Amino acid sequence: MCSAGASVKKASADYSAVLEIEQIEEELIPRYYINAYSFPKLYTIHQGQSKHLSTAHWGLIPSFVKDWESANTYKTQTINAKAETVFEKVSFKKAIYDNRCIILLDGFFEYQHHLKEKNPYYIYPSDDSFFMLGGICENWTNNETGEILITCSIITTTANSLMSEIHNSKKRMPLIFDKKNASKWLENDLNKEDINCLMQPYPDEQMRAHRINKSLISPKNTDIQNPAIILPHTDNIGKQSSLF
Repeated sequence: MCSAGASVKKASADYSAVLEIEQIEEELIPRYYINAYSFPKLYTIHQGQSKHLSTAHWGLIPSFVKDWESANTYKTQTINAKAETVFEKVSFKKAIYDNRCIILLDGFFEYQHHLKEKNPYYIYPSDDSFFMLGGICENWTNNETGEILITCSIITTTANSLMSEIHNSKKRMPLIFDKKNASKWLENDLNKEDINCLMQPYPDEQMRAHRINKSLISPKNTDIQNPAIILPHTDNIGKQSSLF
């Protein structure tokens, strides 16, 4: 889920004003589409640092990984982390207790499957604000260069009714919070029960979605600043495929 890509098209100040951020670590270039497998940087707020807007590379590299070759393998498998197994998976079980984060996205992309066809949809908040996604993060040190990478995974849950219709092959969706639960997620010393109670599907009435032009989205695309990619798609007979 979310591996089809995401949209981060606002400036850091737009997120900071809503979330009462006091310190901004880095300004990212606004992008209407980013491919998860290009392992881009995303805006993040880390556990215990609710007033600090940070960044992390999408695709978690566990701290125990020893070399760059293994790190490259791990990050392709950690774009997402399932809520149902996050406490057991060796890559995630430490981070879920100690390194939770909020990941900020304006929207995300997912494919709907029908027979041999798959059509991309853009999913975004019903109030046109932004999503606060539940995630986990890790600091990984490259022993060859000494470079420290901050990396993250987006947690997924079972889909709500809207996302079940769109992501009809796997029926998953990202873990999304309102402002109150986002703040709770960032608290220190949450136990397993506390965390599990927060990992619930987001209400579908707070989300919107529409089909987009699949000619504009491709695994070859990594970074698109063209606003046309998130516009509703109209087919040859003028009928728009939308979900509200």
